[in-house]
Amino acid sequence: MAYQAIAFGAVEDLRLIPVSKARSARFRHRTGSLTPVEHDEPTREIRYRLRSESVTGEAALRSRGDASDFIAARLPGTGLHLGMSRRLFAACAALHRAQSEMPVNESLFLPDLVRPRHSVDDEEREEYSRATRRAYYEQEEERGPRLRAVVRHGFAQADAWSWSDLLSGRQVEVSLEDREESGLLEGTTAETYLAIEHTEPVLANARERR
Repeated sequence: MAYQAIAFGAVEDLRLIPVSKARSARFRHRTGSLTPVEHDEPTREIRYRLRSESVTGEAALRSRGDASDFIAARLPGTGLHLGMSRRLFAACAALHRAQSEMPVNESLFLPDLVRPRHSVDDEEREEYSRATRRAYYEQEEERGPRLRAVVRHGFAQADAWSWSDLLSGRQVEVSLEDREESGLLEGTTAETYLAIEHTEPVLANARERR
């Protein structure tokens, strides 16, 4: 859903987010793998240097060996910002293309399955339901190896594409705004990005419960 929103949705504040490549050295919170940026000193240092050098272009950011460029955007009408790494975005794009290229007339059900009439009993309807589920899962199992190969290829080849390629020609620049000063709580995993504005009601509710 995050990929669909960023790639095709009417998102706001589409931008590149500099994130440190030093993932193995990141602080790991005991409740999960999301690292608050306020605890991610390598990322904070990279952003400080980029601001001092006024780096806004993708090429300049990618030329640095210590930084990754995540894509992120704000979901309209909310204080929520979602994003992901170049590799994850490229993998999602490859999967989306592969699924879009599948024959639209390919049935999800076996051709010899006959839909039960309204007059049949519940047992016959249940048997039909089980058969259609089996047919669906068998079809997905057949597609699985090819789709997994497509996703792996997209993930591995991500650096060969620019963000303009991945975003169908849209241009995007590096965000140099100090997100802490702007009131944004940020967190990252190895491949995903999440940020919440201080004014988001969910934060207000959380503070009230404390």
